[in-house]
This record gives sequence, structure tokens and C-alpha cells, in this order.
Amino acid sequence: MTVRLLLFLSLLFPNCHHFNFNLDWAKENHSFYLGSKDASFSTIPNSDLNSARPEFEGDYSIVSKDFADGSVDFLPFDSSDYSFREFAFDQSEIEMTAKIASFVSASGGSRWLSSEPSVAPSSTSPYSNYLSNAKSTETAVGRLLTKYRLFDYNDNHLKELSFISTAFMVGPDLLVTSGHSLFLDPSVASIGFDDGVHNPRFPDEALFFPYSLESRFPNGVEIERIYIEKAFYLSGERDWGCAKLRDSIGQQTGYFGLIRSFKEPSQNVRMLGFAGKNGGDLSVSKGKILSFDSGGGYCSDLDSSAGQSGSPVLMRLNGEEYVVGINDYGKGSFSGGIVIDDFIFGFIDSFLGATNVETISIADEKILSFEPLGKNDLMVDAITPSGIKYQTRQYAASIEQRTASKRTDDNAIYYEYSFRRPLVQVAINFGEAVDSAASSSASKIKLETWNDETKWSYRIPLSFNESSSKTNTAKQTTIVFDDLVYRFRIASYGLPPESIDVYLETGTYFPLNGSELPYEPEKWNYKPVVNYTNCYSYAINNQVYPGTNTLFYMRPGEYHGVMMSNLDVNEIVQACKRDFAKYSNTFHHTYLFGSIGKYAVPPDGMYKVALLVADSVYYRDFHFMRQDSDGYWSHKKGSDPARRNDLDKYSYNLITDPETCYLGFYEFCGFYAVHPWNNMYIEE
Repeated sequence: MTVRLLLFLSLLFPNCHHFNFNLDWAKENHSFYLGSKDASFSTIPNSDLNSARPEFEGDYSIVSKDFADGSVDFLPFDSSDYSFREFAFDQSEIEMTAKIASFVSASGGSRWLSSEPSVAPSSTSPYSNYLSNAKSTETAVGRLLTKYRLFDYNDNHLKELSFISTAFMVGPDLLVTSGHSLFLDPSVASIGFDDGVHNPRFPDEALFFPYSLESRFPNGVEIERIYIEKAFYLSGERDWGCAKLRDSIGQQTGYFGLIRSFKEPSQNVRMLGFAGKNGGDLSVSKGKILSFDSGGGYCSDLDSSAGQSGSPVLMRLNGEEYVVGINDYGKGSFSGGIVIDDFIFGFIDSFLGATNVETISIADEKILSFEPLGKNDLMVDAITPSGIKYQTRQYAASIEQRTASKRTDDNAIYYEYSFRRPLVQVAINFGEAVDSAASSSASKIKLETWNDETKWSYRIPLSFNESSSKTNTAKQTTIVFDDLVYRFRIASYGLPPESIDVYLETGTYFPLNGSELPYEPEKWNYKPVVNYTNCYSYAINNQVYPGTNTLFYMRPGEYHGVMMSNLDVNEIVQACKRDFAKYSNTFHHTYLFGSIGKYAVPPDGMYKVALLVADSVYYRDFHFMRQDSDGYWSHKKGSDPARRNDLDKYSYNLITDPETCYLGFYEFCGFYAVHPWNNMYIEE
């Protein structure tokens, strides 16, 4: 079914007393119930709709407005590769790491809202995945109030237009509703305020009023950020959205669970919403979903009227109700909307899921007679049960290592694992082997983590003579990381682990693609290289003028021959692109420099760099940083040595995020994916 585009705004209720609108500067207030889109309307041509959109070049799938500063962000999101609250924009990495560690400890490692059902459906059930443990109550649905402030040229007054629709809680601080409840054209003829242009926009303010809890939240709960899908932003398709609340009220309201990819017709469902025809009170409609379409939409015989946009469509399973769809159009006893498909489910779960707990297989490749320290050869590809790829290998400690240590128990078996996203913690389970090993002094295990600067770091020794006894049946040890860890290994001395669980989340993370360069400052911090290379040279791994052995202190555009004339970000980027174009043409490559999302995986052969600019009366400069193969970021400021710490001279804070680290006079300007040139100086 084609999702309709025009908004059917009707049923004006001037005597509605659910909300109090008192703004001294407003000439007049309007309160409209936001109707579901009328299914009989035809779609507005895309050319008309797109004419009102600002241009944006980049790979994005979500458009978001931040009410704190009014900014609009274009965000990448891949439902197969997402991180805990990575789009929530509300907590630092340190705060989130502590929160996850506390949660995991309290919950025993299970997910907060799991993608595994707490009650398994029957073998014939079509529901392969749903969020469980939701505290589903009717207080989890409520009125969504959006306010738009516009100037009415008819009477030359500033006015506030207010629209009421329905939204529902899906977590402690996350709402779901229709897309047109969050992004619409408030100046249309149906409300007598038509500017003659179809120009949908985000509201100036948004509030949520949970049902029957008005006394607890008399002024509503502020919404701090809203999200819609790219397709709705551009063309009106995919009519759904999310809203993040400023306060976590889910423990008071409850929240609904979700069934993913529901596609079984004739199931009994019900819909909760605030119909204007009932004076804005809660309306309950019962019926069936009649059909589905290939675009993720559904049709139903549920009654729908103005005010019910964004209403949840609920189905009962195993004694609990779950949301299967979001209402966005209809009239009378005919309505429809969008089902909770993989993309919607994944985006919601990226806010709600705690750590992705994955059980990884014990490496069972042939044991090697040497240890390939610091190399990635001999790694084999593997995949977790949920589809996350990683690499693993198994090997014995080298003869040289055992001889140097002069310890008989250093003949360890190593199990090594490498991921493309960082780990929060690792839990090692020894099962029945614990009791049998309790009396063996040689039975112990250690865990080491890798980064490019310190190489292998010893993180935990575990002697079962000390930690277990015949009366202590503890079978698992957990190591929580407070730094970036993408790669680790377990050395087992006489006691192989039976299973290993990895927790694949941090507050924010940068996924790797395996093409990132290792941090090797020794290649940059010697004379004359250190003196005659700079941040741009370092970012693209180019020490010399291509085709020569002459050191090259690169400035954007200099290789191409057209230097940038100022510190405008667009001009810097275009200058870099011209350099890459000339290099590709000269040496018959296809080397690129292009914008990339913060959480996007770079294409094969490329890695991320960050651009910073300082343009003030105090300091004027550009600067680049690049992401290394262990996830940290490094940079070379002018002729200074390459380093990994931020721009604070008095501390040594490793850079995990160039957007949030200390930048001094610089401002963060964006992430870019680059191919390295790899032209290195040869000592003569």
C-alpha cells in the first residue's frame, strides 16, 4: 500500500482543557487533534516536497532534531550493527561504561530488554524475535503535544499552533509515534493559516502527557530529541518516529514490548489512542489486521480518527501485549500504518538493549607451535549466533617465551579473538572443570588485551587454587574494561574454558573495518621526518611528495596546485578531494576522501579521519586526526611528534572520540573516510 502524504488535520476543539497554553507573546493559541492521514488522498509530487528540504550530502538514514539548540542532525544507522544508546546523545562514555558495568552486575549479564523471549513461543509461532520484560500498562500510552511558532502575515501576529496526537512508551525514556506527529507542515488551509508552500518542519517544542498520570506530570514531560527516518524526511514514506524524553519516567508509566516483523493476517489486535471525537479521552478500538504490503505497511479494520496518529496496535502473546504496528492513516473503520520491521526494531533496541551478550566459540583450529605476536595472519573468520563477525585463532606459547620466563607452567594454550567493535567486558565460564582443577596449582588462566601502543597488557590472573575450592563452586569470572578493547586473548594453563561471553557495547563506539593502520610513532618521530611532515601528511600516511623521496609538509590543495584560501570547512574538504583526484589520476588509483557518519563502517581499504578547525582572533589553523587499528585516535600537530593524547598540554588523555575530547582552540568539523597514500620516506 502506498503510504499517503497529505495530513488530514481536522476536528478543532477550542474548549479542550487537557493542556494549558499561556504564552504572553502569543496573540492566539490553537489546539488541533492531529488526524490520521486520510487514505483517499493522493501523494504530493516529490519535487514539491523536496523543494523545502535543505541539501545534505552524506550517508544517513535518520534525521534528528535536538531541542537544546535547535540543530538538525543527519545520522547513519544500520540495524545489523548498532550500539547501546549510541544515538541518545545524553551520556559520556565514562558514565555509560559505569552504568553498563553496574547493570550487568545486578542482572547477572542478561539483557535489559532482550531479543530473546522470556516465554518461548510455540514451534509454529511466526514471531522469531521480540523485546520482552516490558512493563505493559495503559499508562504507557499518552498524548503527544507539539507546538509550532509561526508568524501569521494575515494579521501580522506571532502565533503558536498546537497539535495533539498519540505516542507510547517503549522504554524508560523513549517514545514511539507516527512520523507526521513529529514532522509536518503547520501552515495549511485546513487550519486557516496557509502560506501556499508545502514546507514540513520539526516542532519548536514537544511534550508528553502519560495517560491517567496527569497529576504526576501536570506540565508534561519535555522531549529533548526526536528522530524520523530518511524516507519520511524526503518523501513522506516510512511514517514513524521516536522521541527521547528528558526524564526517565518508564518505571512510573510502564512501557510496551515489541514484536518484530509481524506478518500474520486475521490476528485479533486492539489500538489505543486519544480520539478527538471523544473529547480527547482514551479510545480503544478492537479488530483485525487485514493485510500487509511489501513496503512494511498494514491495513486493518480498526477505527481511527483525528488524534490517533501514532497509536500502538497491540497483539496478545503468551499472556502479554506487544506492539506490532504504528497507526498513521485512516478514516472511520479503515486504518493502517507501519509494522515494527527490522530497521525500526533495531533502532529502538539501540536505545533500550543493554550490552549485546554474545557467546563466542572456543577456537578449535590446529594448535600452532609458535605465537604470532602482533600479527593477524592465521586468523579465521567466525560469527556469533546473532550474526556479529569476528576473527579467532588458537596457538601455543612460543619456545622463546617459555625459555625466557623459566617457568614450567608457561606452556599455555592461547585463544585469541578480534572484533570490529569494542568490548565492555568478557565473562569466562569454566563449567564442570572448576571442581576437578581446584587442587591443581598449575591450573589457572589469564586474560590479556591488545592495543597498538602497549601491545599485550596483562589484565587478570586467576588461580583456581585461590579463587575456587571444593566448597566454592564459582564457575565464572568477569573482566570489565574501562578502555577501548577490540582484541583479547585468554591463556589457559591446564584448564580450558568451556564458554566465553563477550559484551559488545560502549556508550559510543567507532566500528572498525580492518583497514585501519597500526599506531607506529617510531615511523614519524625521528629526524628529518618529524620536522617536515604535519597532520595532513600523517592523516593520509604520506611522508614524501608522491614519486620522490622528498619530505612533504602537506597542506590541503597543495599537491593539486590550488591552495585553500581560508579555513572554511567546505573549502578544506574540496582541496583535499582535489589532491586525491590528482593522485588517483597520476598513479591510476581510485583513492577517495569523503564524508562519513560517526558510527558508519568505512569502506574496505579506507579508515576514518577527523577534521578540526580553529578560526578566531586567538588562533587560526586546521588539524587532522586518524583512527588507528586498535580504535584509538592519533595525530601529529605540525612538526611535533605523533601522539595519541588530546590537546591538553598538562594531561595524557588518550583520544577515544575526536568530537568530545579536549580540543583547545579547535572545533570539531566532521568525520571523513580516506584511502592511505602510503608513500614513506626512505633514509639515504
